[in-house]
Amino acid sequence: LALPNSHVSRAVDARQILDLKMGVAFTRYQSVFLRNRFPSLSAKTISFGPCQTPTLGLCVQRHDVIEGFIPETFWRLKAKPVFPFQPPVIRKEGEPTVIA
Repeated sequence: LALPNSHVSRAVDARQILDLKMGVAFTRYQSVFLRNRFPSLSAKTISFGPCQTPTLGLCVQRHDVIEGFIPETFWRLKAKPVFPFQPPVIRKEGEPTVIA
């Protein structure tokens, strides 16, 4: 292992401070601006943070995938040893048994 790079460490600290200050300042500005424009938001805080936009994008993308899911027929394999040997039974879910 190497010693931590103090420049990188300070850059991370600075980024955390900037994220917090930008989030607090813009949340306040955005909440007041939108409250004046849309009275129905009277008591709501409209939060903002530099990390929220990409995180929201990931959530929306996952939601879209889930909503767009189309179920498909699938095969289920069940194996049971039979003595003396008999041919395997192959069937789709919900279909009658067919001896192959």
